[in-house]
Amino acid sequence: MGFSFDAKMIATLIGNPDWTIHLWIWDKGKIVASVKCLHNISSSIEMNKQLSQNIDSLESGNFTEINTHLSSAVAKSNASSTLSMNNNLQNDHKCQSKSKNSDINNGYNQCTLNNQIKEISINPLDQFQVLIIGNQIFKIYKYLEGELKQVTFPKIENKNYLCHVWNSRNQIITGTNDGHILIFDNNGDLKQDIVNKVGPENNIVNVTSLILFRNSLMAGCDNSSIILFEKNSSEYEYNSKNNKDQSQNNDKEFYNKIKEFTLNTEIPTSIINLTINPSEDNIVCATNNCQLFSLLSINSEFNCDEAKFELLSQPFHYGKIYSLDTCIRKPLIATCSSDKSIRIWNYLEKTNEITKFFTDDVYCVSMHPSGLNILAGFNDKLRLMNILIDDLKPYKEFNIRGCRECKFSNGGQYFAAAYRNCVHIFSTWSYENLCTLKGHSSKIQSIYWSLDDNYIITSGIDGAVYQWSLQDIIRGECKRESESFLKSCLYTSALCSNDAKKNYAVGSDKTIKEIQDSQITKELTSDVVLTKLAISNSGTMLFVGTVTGALRVVKFPFSETKVCEYQEHKAHGDSITALCISSDDKFLFSAGMDGTIYMYNIYDKDIKISQRKKEEILSDEILVSRTDAEEQVIMLSDLRKKLDDLKLENEYQLRLKDMNCNEKIKEVTGKLLQEIDSLKLASSLIKSEKEKEENRFSEDMNNEKLKHLNEINELENTHREKIVSEYEKYKALELKTSELQENWKNQVLKLNLEKEAMLKKLTSQYDMKLKLKQDEILKVRINHIL
Repeated sequence: MGFSFDAKMIATLIGNPDWTIHLWIWDKGKIVASVKCLHNISSSIEMNKQLSQNIDSLESGNFTEINTHLSSAVAKSNASSTLSMNNNLQNDHKCQSKSKNSDINNGYNQCTLNNQIKEISINPLDQFQVLIIGNQIFKIYKYLEGELKQVTFPKIENKNYLCHVWNSRNQIITGTNDGHILIFDNNGDLKQDIVNKVGPENNIVNVTSLILFRNSLMAGCDNSSIILFEKNSSEYEYNSKNNKDQSQNNDKEFYNKIKEFTLNTEIPTSIINLTINPSEDNIVCATNNCQLFSLLSINSEFNCDEAKFELLSQPFHYGKIYSLDTCIRKPLIATCSSDKSIRIWNYLEKTNEITKFFTDDVYCVSMHPSGLNILAGFNDKLRLMNILIDDLKPYKEFNIRGCRECKFSNGGQYFAAAYRNCVHIFSTWSYENLCTLKGHSSKIQSIYWSLDDNYIITSGIDGAVYQWSLQDIIRGECKRESESFLKSCLYTSALCSNDAKKNYAVGSDKTIKEIQDSQITKELTSDVVLTKLAISNSGTMLFVGTVTGALRVVKFPFSETKVCEYQEHKAHGDSITALCISSDDKFLFSAGMDGTIYMYNIYDKDIKISQRKKEEILSDEILVSRTDAEEQVIMLSDLRKKLDDLKLENEYQLRLKDMNCNEKIKEVTGKLLQEIDSLKLASSLIKSEKEKEENRFSEDMNNEKLKHLNEINELENTHREKIVSEYEKYKALELKTSELQENWKNQVLKLNLEKEAMLKKLTSQYDMKLKLKQDEILKVRINHIL
């Protein structure tokens, strides 16, 4: 959609299969006109898309792919604060597709490309003119006689137009996928063709976004590059598209490349949008890997050498988030994503503290309660890492391949890691494998430690939920306390109450199950598939994540009804993959397949303020490796020595400067005294000359005044004489005028008398003629009667 410049009109475009443009009056919400812009679009797009999604879901082997065949809906955020922004991300499948699947995806992508309209806008100088661009599409519609009619153009070369802007000269500037910036007149004539070359090798790259400001044009490209063009008015020649005719334009505006920016990104990315604030001193760009960069003008200029794009706030995930965890002693949360990164966030300051990229995929993370260590499951191994001030440093590896779930105990002395259908319990301090929990027949989806670390709850896609007792773990003995098996349900999350007497589980059957003594005692149904569970440390609140991205606060403990009673908060745009709660029960964190993290404030109405946990004292200690510490000590000692040397050198230099300054002061003082004496002498001379000039001036003034008075008297006498002579002439003319008036009066009187006499004579003649005629008429009538 696009607004007009005065915000009174809005143009909207409906997608496949209608492809209809509607022109609205914004204030009234009324459609002025509509037109269908594309026809005969094949429905094979949706068929190919659905087929490729089904094949992907069958070939995938992790939790996020299990849910791709389930229903999903887009939900908007209703959270109190967020650490990242919603982004539209493609599914990053880890298994290689078969050749048939690849052919289907290629067919779908090509079909979609061939029928895609990229942008729609309203001409800022004409609110009844609408432009649409896309692949092989460049059309302008004009509102005439109550309908939108397409404007006919000279034949325009078919290209895949990706973006466009209107300039102040009513021209259209477009960017194409073959690296050209084309400037058209409103009638379709091509005015300039800019080949978008970037880098030292002058590679031609796509132009994905455009923005105009001041006298400049900025273009976003595909390879993390942004090009700045400047407008100039000069004589410019260009070849027409048939390479035969050449046209020369004088006093026209054209754009020349003046600067190239390169974004500091981990992978080459495409600029999907550029925008500028109203004061035109800050430009923000968004990339297709979910990052925001900004450029502040330096001295009101963007083309200076110091100007560069920096991250607007912090780096975000650009893949679906697999796992999320928090700790007790620090306000930190850890996340891992399909972008092969682990990120540490400070949820109180809402900042990203550490971002670490790896060559292997990271499937799960768990933070030690101290906040000093992190456990991460990679494709090849399970790694235990130290959290340093700006890095994650591995210091112990475990031979567990493709670990999809790991979890530290609440006390931090143990950690559990899932490997296929087994769970291994390790000692955090000795790294010894204390015991192995076997019982599941398929992949394990969740691990949960009880509050006292005496029990562990596991669930898997085999439909089993097990509760294991770890009270004799020191002797290497772990026994199964309770079990629940339901083959029709693929469990994705399970946990227990604070007293470990009841277990709660969710899976693919859209229910929450309460399990006690190996029996399902309660089963609450829901309208969507539930993915993750989280219970507060107080044991009074239960939170559920859904496949639609909504978070639900379930009424807890459960009532006798079979329908799940909940309060829903819409947040994620895709399935929720992880939930966790801060140790003080103040915050709830959720992560999803849409690559976003949401933070919620938790308010438990049933607990009084006096009963809430006291404020916990958070630590601010950090881990530093011995080598880093030794390097810091050596660096500090070297810097201290340099500081002492610089102090001595500065003192010596200051003494030299003082001596030089004193000598210069003496020289300058002598020169100033000489100049003062010379200026005094010159001043006295000037004063004497001034007095002479004043006397001369007063004499000249007196002479001029006398001369002026004499001239005034002469002029007055002359003017008096002229006035007297003119007055005499006036009197003579007045006398002559009176005589003429008397003569005219006499002549008029004479003429009037003659006129009256003539009238009387004519009247008497015509009266006699009339009488004769009347007599003749009377005679004729008498004769006629007789």
